[in-house]
Amino acid sequence: MTTAERVARNIIANHGAEALRYLLHGLERNHQRPAMAKHLGVSNQRVHQWAAQLGYEVRTYTVDPGVQEIANATRNRSAQQG
Repeated sequence: MTTAERVARNIIANHGAEALRYLLHGLERNHQRPAMAKHLGVSNQRVHQWAAQLGYEVRTYTVDPGVQEIANATRNRSAQQG
């Protein structure tokens, strides 16, 4: 059994299956962790620990479309001048 599986089983044993589903749903949708902690009756630190143990976070950066147009226009002008 992995650490993540053991933690999930401990959450179910101590807080119930619904709590685990609530936590995973909230983490997947980037809900506010303090609100989740309050709902579950645990500390913010506990939710942070669970998040680190149950999965991993992937962040992406998306450039604003208007900014991308400006960058593309600048590149096109540079190519025409060169």
